[in-house]
Amino acid sequence: MKLITDVKAIDLAIKSIQSRGSKLAKDIHVTAVSCLAHIEKHGDITLLNRLVVALPGGWRSNAVKAWAEAFGKVNYDTKAKAFVYDKAKKSDIEGAIAISPEDFKPEPEYKPMDLAAEIAKLIKKAEERVNSEADKVPVELLAKLRAVA
Repeated sequence: MKLITDVKAIDLAIKSIQSRGSKLAKDIHVTAVSCLAHIEKHGDITLLNRLVVALPGGWRSNAVKAWAEAFGKVNYDTKAKAFVYDKAKKSDIEGAIAISPEDFKPEPEYKPMDLAAEIAKLIKKAEERVNSEADKVPVELLAKLRAVA
């Protein structure tokens, strides 16, 4: 990797990223809507699955998944890690055109970690489930956690 050291060159790179990112977002939106229209016409989910796999690593694929479930005849199977066809659902191609995946499910705001608050939430959640048969919340471990907090 060669670092950019010139301020003007860094600024140009930033502008290029912004431009290419906007173009990529538009291309993904058009392609995703096209996949939903293809599913509506043919019941074939393979193109949509290929699109999600093809998304760049930094792209918010969960936004695309939620958007597709909202507007298309699909559900996302988390075990299979793929969309499945759902003929009972209705397609909303116009709605899909009106809002892009990243606007449909915006990225959550960054929140720095507050360890004390997270531990308090964990303790509260564990206290609610300590007697649950499905959950594994040993009383002695919960007591140790309370002592640490």
